[in-house]
Amino acid sequence: MALRGPRQEVEVPPGQSLDLTPSVPRSGHVAVTLTSEAGVEATLRVGGGLLTLDRPGHAEVPGFGGQHAAPRPGTAEIDLRIIFHTCSLEVFACGGRMSLTDLLLPASPITGVSLDGAFTGDLWTLRPCRPGWNDVDSAQTVGR
Repeated sequence: MALRGPRQEVEVPPGQSLDLTPSVPRSGHVAVTLTSEAGVEATLRVGGGLLTLDRPGHAEVPGFGGQHAAPRPGTAEIDLRIIFHTCSLEVFACGGRMSLTDLLLPASPITGVSLDGAFTGDLWTLRPCRPGWNDVDSAQTVGR
């Protein structure tokens, strides 16, 4: 699915993994928000010279919530790759020169992604690996 700013909302089937690749102009900004029926579960922001990830607190894990930030490299445009799977978020920027990895503890499954700001890019849904793909019994021997 093509992504184009200034605003786009995407419904996500519960449990669906995503791969987003937004590009943000040097003078631009973008906020990528993951939501569930319980509300906002995480927000990634690019702008003001920073890449920041906010995640809310969790009632059962004291100190879990907070913000992680990294300086934005001085490129003309920042290319992001955001991979989300159930409770993990991987963010790569500038060809992998910058990365953030975070655990999420959503109150309920993620059901939406919204993007706000100046961006273009793509969104892919990821399929699960087939059952047994790494089982020793199902592995095929190659070259023997």
